[in-house]
Amino acid sequence: MTITIPIYIEKRPSAGAESLFVVTPLFLDTHECRAQDLSKAMTRLVQALRKELSSLARAGRCDQLLDYLAPPEWEDHSYKVRVELRKGTAEGRFHVVAFRKMGKRLAFSPTVSDLWFECERGTSLRLRAEEVLTRHYQEREKEGDEAAQLKQEISRRIRTWTTSIDIDIDATSKTSEGESRSRPLSFLGGGKSFHGAEELEKVGRCLEH
Repeated sequence: MTITIPIYIEKRPSAGAESLFVVTPLFLDTHECRAQDLSKAMTRLVQALRKELSSLARAGRCDQLLDYLAPPEWEDHSYKVRVELRKGTAEGRFHVVAFRKMGKRLAFSPTVSDLWFECERGTSLRLRAEEVLTRHYQEREKEGDEAAQLKQEISRRIRTWTTSIDIDIDATSKTSEGESRSRPLSFLGGGKSFHGAEELEKVGRCLEH
């Protein structure tokens, strides 16, 4: 059984000469893997997800598998946002993902945990995202977070993007023979699909440049 999972990637500066890559499922924050080499970070994520998904499939946990199998069709953007704080200004790159549900245009930033918002018809997604992000960091500053810490958090990303990975899992399950199996899904959002460790390493090196 093959499952296609959309992935969010951040490229950050690190203390050494090389950058740091952070990878996580786009719609679920179940796993986060980091490495200075993109292919290594992706390989670690594939291994972690394969282990979890195989376990869920063997246990017949269709409810939890659906979290991975049925993400919405989405559009994604990488915006450079200027955030005005009481103690200075910071500029950083944020990823914003938008999709439609029940007639509404909903959006979130995988860059900031649990930050969701609605973008009404005729409203610029970029301006709406900037408004929400600014309010988020201003509220954190009021609650006592140090401005220097917030500025570092805002400006720490060099680049953000999405891709997808295809994971082959052991779907030997306890479900009845007549139960239907989910087929691989194709997602919007850009990037190449990764197939296996060798392909991960090959494509990962290309993406770093």
